[in-house]
Amino acid sequence: MIGAKALSSLAPGELQAAICHELTHARLLDNLKELLLRVTRPPHWFRLFAFIDAAWRDGAELAADANALQQGIAALDLSSAIVKIGRLRLDSLEVSAVVACHLVSPGHSTALAIRVIRLNALLMGANSLHPRPHRRSLRILLPLLIIAYITCLPTALPMAHQLIELLVR
Repeated sequence: MIGAKALSSLAPGELQAAICHELTHARLLDNLKELLLRVTRPPHWFRLFAFIDAAWRDGAELAADANALQQGIAALDLSSAIVKIGRLRLDSLEVSAVVACHLVSPGHSTALAIRVIRLNALLMGANSLHPRPHRRSLRILLPLLIIAYITCLPTALPMAHQLIELLVR
């Protein structure tokens, strides 16, 4: 069920663009991947690498946009739908207005701006959506960070346990 305001605010082409975008997320199992990211998230006090979650989310949104365009969705329809749902999400006090509207993630205005800028560039004559230049370094950095996190756990957990024991006594 989609929120009535969201449904009524989108033109037929924009609705089709939003649905195609969301079907890409479903096909790529992005919701399951995000759940796994949340379950394996480091402790709150170790949020030094919180940017990885945001980078993954931004990348998933950009990939879903690119896939929708490859499926024949007009860039104008997709960008218009993104802006309309983004405004509705910001302006609406009613949760029911944007129920099931995941075209725009709440609290990620930077990603929204990047998506609209990339679609605008496509509308202005750019041939394709170019990947971000630091994507390659993220592919190298992410496995190294995971290995470091797993390596530190056997040492960090006993130390955390001892610290908690000292605090409890």
